[in-house]
Amino acid sequence: YFDHNYRPVPLDTYFFGVNEKNFAKREHVMNDIAFEKAVKSIQEGYQVMVFVHSRKKTAMGGRAFVELAAKHGHTEMFEADLSPTQQKDLQKSRNKELVELAPKAVGIHHAGMLRS
Repeated sequence: YFDHNYRPVPLDTYFFGVNEKNFAKREHVMNDIAFEKAVKSIQEGYQVMVFVHSRKKTAMGGRAFVELAAKHGHTEMFEADLSPTQQKDLQKSRNKELVELAPKAVGIHHAGMLRS
């Protein structure tokens, strides 16, 4: 019963169907589509949240976005402006994936993450 009326900021939701049978190619196509949509939204001044189907794909998707940004010349979108305090706090994290991706302006979360 919690539809869009309960959100202080409305979300746009997009679903993409990919018919590729080969697993690796399908993953590549899905990342390309999601990246293109994310870049467009970021350029329009919006933040982006991408949902994936598994814990493992959370960091894999973040890494794919960083790689695609380098490939397509959008690295400036994937540079976080962390203060020295934020950088210090981040280095204390036991989550290696978060330590790796946060400086690239990619935050991740999944149910199995460590608390600190």
